[in-house]
Amino acid sequence: MLIGVIGLGFVGLTLSVCIASRGFKVVGVDIDKYKVESILKATPPFYEPKIEELLKQTLRENLVVTTNYNLLAEAQIVFVTVDVPTTEDGKQDLSSLLNAVNSLLKVWGKSSEERLLVIRSTVLPGTSRYIENIVKSENRNIKVAYNPEFLREGKAVEDIFNPSRIIIGVADRRAADILYRFWASFYEHSNSVPPILILTFEEAELAKYASNAFLALRVSFANTIANICQATKCCDTLKVLYAAGLDPRIGTSYLRPGIGYGGYCLPKDIRALITYARVNGYEPILLDAVEKVNERQLKHVVEVLKEELGNIDGKKVAVLGLSFKAGTSDTRNSRAIELAKQLILLGATVLTHDPVVKASDLPPEIRETFTSDLRSIIRNADAVVIATEWDIYRALPNLIKDVRKEALLVIDARRILSLEEVEQTSNVRFRAIGLSKGYRDVCSVSIEKAKNPIGVLHE
Repeated sequence: MLIGVIGLGFVGLTLSVCIASRGFKVVGVDIDKYKVESILKATPPFYEPKIEELLKQTLRENLVVTTNYNLLAEAQIVFVTVDVPTTEDGKQDLSSLLNAVNSLLKVWGKSSEERLLVIRSTVLPGTSRYIENIVKSENRNIKVAYNPEFLREGKAVEDIFNPSRIIIGVADRRAADILYRFWASFYEHSNSVPPILILTFEEAELAKYASNAFLALRVSFANTIANICQATKCCDTLKVLYAAGLDPRIGTSYLRPGIGYGGYCLPKDIRALITYARVNGYEPILLDAVEKVNERQLKHVVEVLKEELGNIDGKKVAVLGLSFKAGTSDTRNSRAIELAKQLILLGATVLTHDPVVKASDLPPEIRETFTSDLRSIIRNADAVVIATEWDIYRALPNLIKDVRKEALLVIDARRILSLEEVEQTSNVRFRAIGLSKGYRDVCSVSIEKAKNPIGVLHE
């Protein structure tokens, strides 16, 4: 079976190499010739663990990468993974998706063989049915299915090989059968076959949005509790959220404080779902609140800096981590970059660092602040903010001990530092999102010294 993938961004290239690694012949198509040239050299256009290794392997064996749609002529199944951006007013831009579909239809022509076009891009309810109507008007032998991806950047390969579920949206039972058989074959030799759900187009489309909306809601909820904890005496939100998350109805995943959700998917999908709901006569006040909490979260980091530094104007403030999360080079909608921009507007001399992001991928005003020399940043800064949870920053207390004699203000906005390690570093002035001021100096000490017959649970 020949499998096609149109669009070789994060979703499409990951899908291509994973399918090819399982022995399927795959043709990946992208209209960006520079991206294709990079991929053909086994250099992925983004950082993602395990992708480069799989790319090198599959290019030697089962994967062909090209700008030529004609190579999809014999493909039985083609996944479309092109970008479907959301405009500022919350509407989706289908131009790339429609161009990809129309280009594929020209290649498949009036073929009498049964083919399956699979939309994998995130699209609003009604889109897949609209695409199916276009396809049927050209060739009724071509079936259409919607098969949303649920990939986490930084763990995308793992998510394809070990997904929590496969969702197939269709209006035609035959389309469901073809895609079901493909995924069943893909997971045939896996330790466990994921549940495969057959839904309508609209159910599958909304399932994707519902998943992203709930993840965003958990992030905003965690940050709301964190901000309340920060305003409460002797309170650490990590312990509060951990205690709450032990309830199996709640769970601990995605329940950590930070500077808000970012990246490509959650911001655009929340905005699109809000607009879709309003167009269809429903006011989504919960989603509005999720978005507002996220937008305001950086304010708390800036407030802590002002509280500790006084006037930020003229101070050297380092922002550590620029990707929107650890494990990826993706800086789209990065809250860390937004924080750096806000600090520049407040007059700070901003220094930035990231272990993976390239300076050339940053906005011009941030590019000028970037350095790969973390030791130099620690030596010269008045304050540092941990804005992305890269492991390299967990060693910050020891690094500060090595390169500085005077105290350095550290704002842990991702809660990755150990309070015990920080307490052992005398020249660290420490504040953290969701942690009461003075907690490590007063509250934690009193807890440790207290006689407690059942002990104190530490995460």
